Amino acid sequence: MVRTLLFSIALVAITVSVLGVFNTLLTAVVERTNELAVMRAIGASRWQIVGLITTEALLLTGAGGIAGVLLALAAGHGIENLVKSFVPLAPDGTMMSPTAPILFQSVLAGVVVGVLAGLYPAWRAGRLQPAEALKAE
Repeated sequence: MVRTLLFSIALVAITVSVLGVFNTLLTAVVERTNELAVMRAIGASRWQIVGLITTEALLLTGAGGIAGVLLALAAGHGIENLVKSFVPLAPDGTMMSPTAPILFQSVLAGVVVGVLAGLYPAWRAGRLQPAEALKAE
């Protein structure tokens, strides 16, 4: 039951983070429509614009993943001890044992999910027509 609860909490956290990245990148595309249209007008291809927005998603989620790992390393044992004080029959030893592969996989999973969330905003930015976008501004 505890594993199911932890999995459920992780699933909710991932869903919220995907929506956050999606919303942030979509807002960035809408706010920078003029800039993206000028880039397209002076010769940037659709794939270059898609690559730009995808790179932003990569950097955003990479920084978030690294910050999350650092926060977990800094506060994990304290949170574990706090939770153990409320849980009856909790084990005596430490349950948190982060290893380098686990930390790397955590950051990698966050980056992959974030880049997938950024694909639609990137695709939308790549579809901008310079004349239409500049006229709308």
